[in-house]
Amino acid sequence: QQVWDEAVAGQGVPIKVRRDPTDSFCTTDVMVDRMDELGIATLVVTTGDLHRHGTPFEYDPVAARPDEMQAMADAYPGRFVAWWAVNPLLGMAGVRRAAEILATCDWAIGLWIHTHSFDRRFDHPDYYPYYALCAEHDVPIAMQAGTSGGLMPSECGAPIGIDRPAIYFPEVNFLLSHT
Repeated sequence: QQVWDEAVAGQGVPIKVRRDPTDSFCTTDVMVDRMDELGIATLVVTTGDLHRHGTPFEYDPVAARPDEMQAMADAYPGRFVAWWAVNPLLGMAGVRRAAEILATCDWAIGLWIHTHSFDRRFDHPDYYPYYALCAEHDVPIAMQAGTSGGLMPSECGAPIGIDRPAIYFPEVNFLLSHT
């Protein structure tokens, strides 16, 4: 919870968070009970390696790690799946790592990009190798769209920017949301 609170505080905007004192971060067993209570069959978890990229919002500290995701998937088959978090600053090393995860981890259902963290439009060349990877593995890519919730540029999240990649990669399912 401390890591999450630090991430929220680092946004640079005054945010008031109210929590139910009985609700908190929990074990996987408790999460499955909560999912059952709410009728949620499968939970999608953002997962990635820890990288410091020095941008205003570093999502990596609040993402699950591959070993954590594997443990959840092993303990509760089908209940937990993951978006693999893309870091375009890693260049082809990042593309190779994403390819490895998609090829070897049954829980990896697609890729995820927090576009605001990197201030790159959806049609930025750094993303095209990831789109090709999604086409090759027949998986979707989810991307942060819309205005930023913190002190970051929002042009990178303009939904119209997906038109060129969508034309170039018609077989890829692009999911734009305010993640």
